[in-house]
Amino acid sequence: MIELPVGDLKGVLAGIGKVVCGRNTLPVLGTVKFAPDANGCLSISGTDLDTQVTAQLGAAQNCEPMLVPLESLSRLVKSLPASELLTIRKADKTHALLGYQLGGSRVEQSVESVSLEEWPVA
Repeated sequence: MIELPVGDLKGVLAGIGKVVCGRNTLPVLGTVKFAPDANGCLSISGTDLDTQVTAQLGAAQNCEPMLVPLESLSRLVKSLPASELLTIRKADKTHALLGYQLGGSRVEQSVESVSLEEWPVA
């Protein structure tokens, strides 16, 4: 499971959104990849096949690589306060769960994604 401050994620997603387009013929190009890098940091990447952009946010403790649709993630992050902690975890091969506070309760929203195997190799 990944746990990130929404305030940190907002800036990263804005930058990645300049490369990743939500309307693609290949669904994988509308996703953001979360994965640990070689240094143990959490790496967040997006690509349009010509350009790949990657940002690092903190340590990748217990992080399982996964793809999350940029549009769904961005929409949720924009609606949450910067102080909120967002959790992201893999539900199965093609779904991720986005967790956040809503009305004093913790909720998880399921988002459909594509399999990690579809991510283009650089």
